Amino acid sequence: MSDIDTLALSTYRQNLRGTKLSVDAKDWGYVIRAGHTAPMDVLIGQILAFFFGVCFVTAGLGLLLLPGLFVADEAGPMRLGAAGLFGAGAAYLLWFASRGSQTEVHINLESREMTEVIGNRVGKPTLLDRFAFDDIGGVFVEASAGRSPAQLVVGYRGSMVLVAEGTVEELTPLRAQLARDLMGPVDMTRPVARIAKKSRRPSADSAAA
Repeated sequence: MSDIDTLALSTYRQNLRGTKLSVDAKDWGYVIRAGHTAPMDVLIGQILAFFFGVCFVTAGLGLLLLPGLFVADEAGPMRLGAAGLFGAGAAYLLWFASRGSQTEVHINLESREMTEVIGNRVGKPTLLDRFAFDDIGGVFVEASAGRSPAQLVVGYRGSMVLVAEGTVEELTPLRAQLARDLMGPVDMTRPVARIAKKSRRPSADSAAA
């Protein structure tokens, strides 16, 4: 990143203090942390992994604590092996369940790709998805008409990928930075898109019917 980009990101981080949205500069690009949780399927997977991990621990301990394990018993080695397998499975499942639940978006300017990951407490982040810069068709701020936060999204192969949530004032400078890095200069005179809420009132045609 150039000195101008680094200074802009540093200034932007100062303005975001006290909010869930943060931008951290890296040697290869920058990391966007928006404060929203991982997708529901990942959270469900972590819950199931924790449940089965505890079950495996219980089963392994049960095999070890059975009477006659350390006496002359032909089934002793088999029980030790089974307990070891249960222990290994439990370790992996509990490791997966202990992963973080906050998503991050990594903008890698060297490899020209955007990755969505889960920031883990220990070790490398868990990769959720990968998006090449060349396949991104636009960067947009969608403002909700209600109390819901505005969303910064990118267009990718006909779908919208959520990058961050916050106020329009917070997301607009980040939109400009993203659009310049991913696609080139952005036209900031383009109006902000708005998410129209469906009206619950019946239309005139339906009322007449």
